[in-house]
Amino acid sequence: MKRLLIVFMAVLIVASIGCGKKQEDQKAETKTEVQKVRGGYLLDPVDKASVDLVNSKYSYVYKEIEYKFNSKENMEAFMKDPEKYLKKQ
Repeated sequence: MKRLLIVFMAVLIVASIGCGKKQEDQKAETKTEVQKVRGGYLLDPVDKASVDLVNSKYSYVYKEIEYKFNSKENMEAFMKDPEKYLKKQ
């Protein structure tokens, strides 16, 4: 009975460690995906200038990713043809 309990506990420990790694891997994968789409930079996709992410008034969600812009004009240009600006990255 003790052996069965020890084996059961060992299986639970190994399973819990494995689940923790999967969650960490998923988080890292998501972060990498976002950086890859944005080129790893926090830039306005239209004029390629740095964007103040906290104070920027202009944003647009495209394919579940939020893009920030320095101006209304840049946002509107992106909205008309997002792929044009994403191909440049």
